[in-house]
Amino acid sequence: ALNDTFITLEGKSIVFKDILETHKNQTLVIDIWASWCRDCITGMPKVKALQKEYSDVVYVYLSLDKSEKAWKKGI
Repeated sequence: ALNDTFITLEGKSIVFKDILETHKNQTLVIDIWASWCRDCITGMPKVKALQKEYSDVVYVYLSLDKSEKAWKKGI
């Protein structure tokens, strides 16, 4: 799992362990979601509220959608 590769909003590839290393020694919230997951979508406003309340925390959103088009539409 640490070597899994994800695509950023900018279209660049990034390895999960590099995400963790970039934010080493910081509080990190990782939200794993998918556009087809009803609970994920309905829960997103709660996560966004947490992000506003705890702005010193780093939030990483990982989509499990199979296509870039699907996760970008979900955003």
